[in-house]
Parts: sequence; C-alpha cells; structure tokens
Amino acid sequence: GSLAPQVGPAAAGGILTSTFEIPAQRVKDVLGVKGRNIKSLKAQSGIQKINIMDRSDPATVTVTGTQAAIETCRFMVLSIAAGDQSVIGNVVEHMDIDQRMVSKLIGPKGQVISQMKDQSGAYLEVRDTGNGPSRIIMTGPRESVTRARELITQFLAENGTAASAAAGGGGGGDPFAQYYAQAKLQEAQLQAQLHEVQFQAQLQEVQQLQAQSTVQFQPQS
Repeated sequence: GSLAPQVGPAAAGGILTSTFEIPAQRVKDVLGVKGRNIKSLKAQSGIQKINIMDRSDPATVTVTGTQAAIETCRFMVLSIAAGDQSVIGNVVEHMDIDQRMVSKLIGPKGQVISQMKDQSGAYLEVRDTGNGPSRIIMTGPRESVTRARELITQFLAENGTAASAAAGGGGGGDPFAQYYAQAKLQEAQLQAQLHEVQFQAQLQEVQQLQAQSTVQFQPQS
C-alpha cells in the first residue's frame, strides 16, 4: 500500500489519521511489557493516538496526529515489527539454552519466566530454533536485558546447566524482511522531507534577506 497517510475529511488543523498493517504475532512486541513500548512510541513520536486491532492477521494499526508524528510513529512501529527495537532505545539479545531446560525455565503456567520478566523489566520469549538448543530472546532497555541475562544464567546454574552466552541481535527475522524494508523506506522518506524542509527554510531566509537589502538600497530619486 501507499506510504502516504489516508486522510479523512476531518483533517482540520493538520491532524490526520492513518492506518497500516503489521503481523499479528508482532503486536506484543509493539506493546511491550506492561505497555512500556507503546508508551515510548507515543512519547517519542508525538502521536496523539495509536490503536492496534489484532483480531485478524495482519493486525491493523491506526495512528492519529500531525503528518510528521504519523510518519515517525509508522517508522518506529514497522522497525519494531521487523525485530529492531533500537528505535525506542531497546536492545535485543539472545541466549541459547538446552532444550531440556525450556519447560523448567518457563515453569508451571509460565510462572518462572513471568517472574523474571517482572524482576528485570525485559520482554522474554523462548524460540525453538528447529535444531540444537532453544533460544531465549531478551528485549528491553539495556539495564533490563542485562538483569534478565543475570537471572536466567543464575537460574540455569542452580538447575544444573550453563547457557551459551551468545549475545546477538534479533536475527532470523526473514518473514519480517518486508516490514524492515518498509521501515527503511519510511526512514529515507523522513530524511528527504527533513532536508526539503530545511532547504525551504534556508531559501525563505535568503529571499527575506534579499527583500530587505532591496528595500535598504533603493536609490533616492
């Protein structure tokens, strides 16, 4: 679809509403633990309202605000959907653990991993890599991810196995490559618009200076 916001008739005062789509399974990443990510998104993009309908796949994201806020918010949401949370100051790291430890780490009714999420403030997700060890993805502010890594390492040590402390980026996000590409395109557009705005402002300044000098130096008749 088009990257331009779909403008409704109520676009008075420069406030627009735009919709776009993300994979439904990525909605939880955009929301974050206790809604932290979506709060960061709102604060950093300056968007007035953001609403996510995830009853169908893909999920529909509706954002309301100025055009600049909409484009910034869209870029941030698409980046998060592509697995890059650095746009809101989050880091994504992973640890590989023995598959036999996964059920212990999750705990009955998910209690163990929930407790770790609460204690660290990081979002934790266990992914099956298909072959070999399972992978824990840790996402959040740097200090939360560091704390989560400590908690997991300690838990595994107490329960009889060491983790491979591979610190890597999200990786393996091929299904989301198109969202990453969209986010990159959005970023390029934002940059181009920013340069255009700066250029127009400079041009206006030059024109004003020229106008002033014309007035000042008109020969006396």
